[in-house]
Amino acid sequence: MPAPLAVPAPLPQPVAEDDKKTDAATDAATEDATTGLEDLTPAELESVYVVQADAEQDALVTGSVDEPVSGIVISYMLQDDIRQSKMLDNKNLKEVDALTKTIDDQVPEEHIENITLEEVEKVDKQAIEDKLDKMMELYDNVNLMEAMLEQSLQPEGDDAVPYTLDELTVKDAEVTAGMEPAVAAAVYTKYGCLPIAAGGPLAIRELAQSYIASSDIDDSFYIMDLGNVQRLYDAWHAAMPRVKPFYAMKCSPMPALIDVLAANGCGFDCASAAEIQLALDAGVSPDRIIFAHPAKRPFDIRFAASKGVTMTTFDSIIELDKIAKWHPDAQCVLRIRADDPEAGISFGIKYGANLDEYENLISHARDIGLDMIGVSFHVGSLAKSGKAFYRAIECARKAFDVGTACGFHFSLLDIGGGFTGRFNSFGIVQSMVGEIPAYINEALEKFFGPDTPYSDLRVIAEPGRYFAEASMHLACHVHSVRNRLDRASDDEPDVLIPTCDYLISDGLYGSFNCVVYDGAKPRAWLLPGPNLPPMDTVLMRSTVFGPTCDSMDCVFKDVMLPQLRVGDWLLFPHFGAYTLAGATNFNGIQNANPSLFYVCSQSSVDEENAVVMWACEMEKAPSQIVAT
Repeated sequence: MPAPLAVPAPLPQPVAEDDKKTDAATDAATEDATTGLEDLTPAELESVYVVQADAEQDALVTGSVDEPVSGIVISYMLQDDIRQSKMLDNKNLKEVDALTKTIDDQVPEEHIENITLEEVEKVDKQAIEDKLDKMMELYDNVNLMEAMLEQSLQPEGDDAVPYTLDELTVKDAEVTAGMEPAVAAAVYTKYGCLPIAAGGPLAIRELAQSYIASSDIDDSFYIMDLGNVQRLYDAWHAAMPRVKPFYAMKCSPMPALIDVLAANGCGFDCASAAEIQLALDAGVSPDRIIFAHPAKRPFDIRFAASKGVTMTTFDSIIELDKIAKWHPDAQCVLRIRADDPEAGISFGIKYGANLDEYENLISHARDIGLDMIGVSFHVGSLAKSGKAFYRAIECARKAFDVGTACGFHFSLLDIGGGFTGRFNSFGIVQSMVGEIPAYINEALEKFFGPDTPYSDLRVIAEPGRYFAEASMHLACHVHSVRNRLDRASDDEPDVLIPTCDYLISDGLYGSFNCVVYDGAKPRAWLLPGPNLPPMDTVLMRSTVFGPTCDSMDCVFKDVMLPQLRVGDWLLFPHFGAYTLAGATNFNGIQNANPSLFYVCSQSSVDEENAVVMWACEMEKAPSQIVAT
């Protein structure tokens, strides 16, 4: 395991400008300055900053924009110029200044591409207003600052005096060492987790740079944040208290992740003997495991029987006959087809019984002496529609009624997976406050509530991506560089421009298999290598390859980047879902066994004064203002 690091120092305390200096800066702005933002209220302007700062995060998790194309982050947004404009009154100017000013001290200026007031003036006001309208359901713009404080370490109790912004910066660091969620404290000790205050993109970036500088590492490594796993489990329980999660091991069979979930009493969805053994090794009892594979290998069926794992799924007559032969004491669960047409990946084409097959399958289970206990479904990975879950639960009720008619009393409903685990800029797990949990809870109440024959129902789910995605961050080393002249375009074959190819320490045969199999669109931060001079600010067309000999091993093609050097790094945040689980050691390159650096963050977001601008997308020309 990588050597532990010292706990990063807290951010400097934000200090608002002196009243006279603030007034002077404001009065110095021209009366007729046109920015396209004057008609917005101060609260809306503050929201504009948040939209700009967290556009990649909030716009994605709220579904207010389409899935963004992949790309590399090369820029921060500093607000010095904006502070000196006349877009805010003095009170709001001080608040925004206090929240944003100290970023100057956090990132070396030579690595920052400043966005000037002239560039801000080009912002399309209508585009901003449209985005704000789409995000209104996420948080109340009028109380934006209060909402930002609510997710922080505020004192408890009705009579407690809330911390000021200045106090929060220090208090967050003061309590970090002593704050551990008790339920998983032993797990954090087992893996030597480094306690850190903030776990947002900026904090993880700085932590990665510190680790690189102190360890002299030159190969890929993961930062695994077990604090995020705990917060995700708590958010799930708060949103759907009736639904017990059974973690889908296939997504990321990492022992530390499994241990945190096991400590919380989570169940486990396993699809093979190896996954069953991983759960058992974590101290999980067999009754907390469901063998959720509708088409199992005989060896795996026999293994499950030998370990006392009884719950298992099926969707065909042949599968029932296999179970009867090798695991006659199994508790069978009918997998029905229930697709979400908006889901990123659908499973209905491969698994799930149709409505007209229910009776035949259930009666066959009865006739060959098998026990049936319930129904399962999976609407698809990256599910977006709460109505799809509602319809699926309604279909499950029909299967329950068929089971009753056939002489069974079903007691289990498995609503599958498809949940995402992305945090918004306030540390809220957006999928747990959106329409999906609301539709699930409503459907359970209507079709399996206390007034139905199934009031004693046990409800489980199979989230995988939900717990794994935000738990891991991948850092890749730039180990080879090649500069050349290439055609500007197919239409201009005689015009040559400078381009650059880079090879990094992981690729499509490793963690980036998710690009091929899971439709992932990676996003990365540029991390300047230690002891290297500042990066050139000139951007050139670049391609980023993985480390293997295969020319198809390409992570980014035609992105605009500054000149990188051997020794620079790329950091891929929230990269834990379907990455290492499918990695190979092709070419003898050990991509399936990277170094792991364990941390436990106390917050899933950065400090309130850390404002980040995503300014380079997977385009041939970078977008300078995200809001446009």
